[in-house]
Amino acid sequence: MPTEREAPFFELDEVRRLARKWSIDCGVNVAAKRNERGWTRVQLASLVGTTEATIHRVEAGAVTPRDYLKMAIAAALATPVEQLWPYPDMAKVFAEAAA
Repeated sequence: MPTEREAPFFELDEVRRLARKWSIDCGVNVAAKRNERGWTRVQLASLVGTTEATIHRVEAGAVTPRDYLKMAIAAALATPVEQLWPYPDMAKVFAEAAA
């Protein structure tokens, strides 16, 4: 057993900050696509089968929706899920977190 505690590769708080930024960026993507179509949050929510409050939280980056909601939002916006929620480049995430 190691007697010394190893330094973490990155700080968990920094990873949380990066995850929060990713959620916000994805929310901006959803809002931009919705606005391109000239829809309100209420209209998008109706098409998706959720509430305006949920769409608001997604667009604000307050929540990262489950996959089924991501797929429903993307389908309503006729946009690939990956365009709205691009998977972060993990090398960049680790580089930023370790900096």
